[in-house]
Amino acid sequence: MNSTRRQFVTATMAGLPVLMYTPASAAQGRRGPAHPEEPVLQQIGDELTRTYNELKDNPKRVDSLRAFESALRLHAAHATAAGHNDLIKTALAKRIKERGRDVVIDEVVSDTHTAHRREAEIKRRFPAFTFDPRYAAAEPVAREQVDRVVGDLLRGGFTAALVGLADQVKALNEKLAAAQVQGNARVVRRDESDCYYARVAAEYANALLGMVCALAVFQPEFAAVCAVMGMEVAIMQIVAMIACLWI
Repeated sequence: MNSTRRQFVTATMAGLPVLMYTPASAAQGRRGPAHPEEPVLQQIGDELTRTYNELKDNPKRVDSLRAFESALRLHAAHATAAGHNDLIKTALAKRIKERGRDVVIDEVVSDTHTAHRREAEIKRRFPAFTFDPRYAAAEPVAREQVDRVVGDLLRGGFTAALVGLADQVKALNEKLAAAQVQGNARVVRRDESDCYYARVAAEYANALLGMVCALAVFQPEFAAVCAVMGMEVAIMQIVAMIACLWI
């Protein structure tokens, strides 16, 4: 693990939603001014870019999965500090009041507003991040998952959702690390629960992404969150693949 990644993981595990001086953050300064809240999201996105590019080539990298867990926890800490739970809750409640809950859910299910926007945001903010079609979501966002996301967000649960995803990644990575210590190139899955729960987590993350990006269409302050979540969901697809093939 290089020194920049060690700094990132150490600060995340300490629960500090702060921007450290790293080569990535210095580069952000050279790119020009950002929204006051965006430097931390930029740092998270830079780490997610490294992690995704590593996992594309070697999905069983324990250090990369650990870095992803750290990125999710830092994102959750930053969201709490920035008040995103209440901001997203208020924005979603307003949108539902204007359009109705069913319409808001249908917009996410049909991806009416968000696909091109999130891809453009990721490309603009993180040009080194390139999607690998091998790890694209196999199915469209399920309506029941979007409905669940709506309920969670209306209860102010954005941060809790990110922490839940981080916990899922941690549990998977612990099993993978134990197997590698034992020298097993491939781990025999004794039951289907690992695969099932990882797939459900990836589907939930995709629904959460769709809702946040839909809100970003009407409230641009969520655009950076949409971009970062787009990368998190892409990595969750790899996590689900790992759980279904190797655990």
